[in-house]
Amino acid sequence: MKAKIGRKTKLQPQSVEDLWLLTKILSKGDLVEGNSFRRFKTDKLRAESGEKKPVRIKLRVENVEFSENSNKLRITGVIVSGYPEEFVQIGEHHTLDLEEGSEIEVEKEFRFYEMKMLKEAKSQSKKIIVVLIDESEARLFEVGLKGVKFLFEIENHANKRDLKKFQEEKNEFLNEVASSIKSNEIVIAGPGFMKNELNKKIDGLKKTWVESTSTTEITGVYELIKKGVLNKVFGELKIEKEFESLEEFKRSVGRDDGLSCYGLNEVESAVEANSVKKILITDELLRKNNEAEKIIRKAESKGAEIIIFDSEDEAGREFKNIQIAALLRFKVKK
Repeated sequence: MKAKIGRKTKLQPQSVEDLWLLTKILSKGDLVEGNSFRRFKTDKLRAESGEKKPVRIKLRVENVEFSENSNKLRITGVIVSGYPEEFVQIGEHHTLDLEEGSEIEVEKEFRFYEMKMLKEAKSQSKKIIVVLIDESEARLFEVGLKGVKFLFEIENHANKRDLKKFQEEKNEFLNEVASSIKSNEIVIAGPGFMKNELNKKIDGLKKTWVESTSTTEITGVYELIKKGVLNKVFGELKIEKEFESLEEFKRSVGRDDGLSCYGLNEVESAVEANSVKKILITDELLRKNNEAEKIIRKAESKGAEIIIFDSEDEAGREFKNIQIAALLRFKVKK
C-alpha cells in the first residue's frame, strides 16, 4: 500500500490484499475522492442510456465492499462535490470502483489501530507461495497480509500397478506442478518424499525451501506458520506474530502463572500497573469499542507491543471469543 498521510491522505492499493484492507479502514461518514465515470443524461435520455463521462467525485461513504470475484473494492456513498460540474449531481448516490493501482484521497481522522494497519500494509507487501505435496496431490497456497489463501489443486493420476506408466505419469504430475508455480521464491512441504522430488525438478530455476508437514490440507500451512518456518525464511509476518502471541497466551493460561490476563477491565488494570508486555486484541473489538482503543494507546505509550488480530483469519477466529488479553512482565495484585 502506498500511503501519503496528511490532511488529505492519499492511498494507492498495490495488491488485492491492500484493497481488502481498505474495508477495515474506511468507515461510514468518511470522505473519499477518486476518479470515476458518470452517465451523462439529457432530458431526452434516460440515465441508463446516457454516455459515460470521466469525472472526479468526492463521496460521503455509506458502504464499503470488497468483491472476491472481480478483485475490486466498491465504495458507495452520496456525492458531496465533483467536476466537471455538468456531469456530477450533488446529493445523488455513486459507487467508486477501485482496482490495484487506483488512487484515492481520504478525509478522516484515522484511529490508532487504523494507522497501525496502514503501516503494516506498507511494510509487508510480499506474498509467499507454499506448495504442499504428497503422492496423490499438490495444493498451492498464498500467504500474505490477509492470511492464508488456497489457490488451486493438482491431482496425481499415476497408478503403481503399471510401474513403467507410473513413472511417466508421476513425472507428468511433477512437471505440471513445477510449471504452475509463477513465484521465484517458494516453500515446498508435505509428508513423505514427493516434496524432495519436486524440489529436484525446479532446483536452480527458483529459490526453494523444503520442509515437512503432516498433511497437504490448509492446516499444513498453519503448521509451517506455528513452527516459525515462514518467519525464518521471509522475515516477520503478521499472521505468524498472531499465532506466536496466541500460543504464548495459551501457555501462560495453561500454567496458571499469573503472567496473563484477559477482558477489558483486567487488561486496563494491568496497563495502569505498568506490567503489560504485549496486548492481543481483535480488530472487531477495536472497531466497536472506543474504550479498547484508549487502553491500547496507553499501553503502547508505556512500551507494550500491540498485536491486532484479523477476526477473519485462523488465529483471529480462535481468539475471537476472548477479544482482548495481555501478557505481563510481572504479576499484578488483584
